[in-house]
Amino acid sequence: MNRREAMKLGGLGAAAAVTGLSFETLGCNSQNIENLINVILQGTSNVLASAGQTAWSAELAKAEQALASAETTWKAGGAVAILTDALNAVEAVTAVIPLTEPYSPFIDVIVTAIESVLALLPATTNVQARPMVANAHRGRIAAFKSARQGAQQWNKAAEALPALHVAKLHVPVI
Repeated sequence: MNRREAMKLGGLGAAAAVTGLSFETLGCNSQNIENLINVILQGTSNVLASAGQTAWSAELAKAEQALASAETTWKAGGAVAILTDALNAVEAVTAVIPLTEPYSPFIDVIVTAIESVLALLPATTNVQARPMVANAHRGRIAAFKSARQGAQQWNKAAEALPALHVAKLHVPVI
């Protein structure tokens, strides 16, 4: 099953055919989506702060900035496609980070949070199906039902790898 098919099977059913769904039209899922995006943004920022200059850090920083901008646009009423493109960009950058990288457990959480958001977002008719980028980090952790699960998984990795000095994430109440 590809990402587009998975999104069609998501909990939003008939809404999947609607174009340009914004933050307000997603109802209760919007807060969960926003919280999961915050796990991605905070996590990415924490990895970048700890990792310093790497072969992938500059591209990850650009993708993080694009996602933050896309989230703001989406929350202000922009189309889901903007957010989807930014999430795919972050995931594409994480695909080049090897599993042997010390930060790999954190990248696994970021990728899982991206996949979790994409599963919550409805497929829209104005978003063309794209081939998924091969990403070894995909599927290493079960999808998150909430941002709380993502933050908890992140914090377990931070506790297990204290030498990396990666900051823990705030665990959302929701």
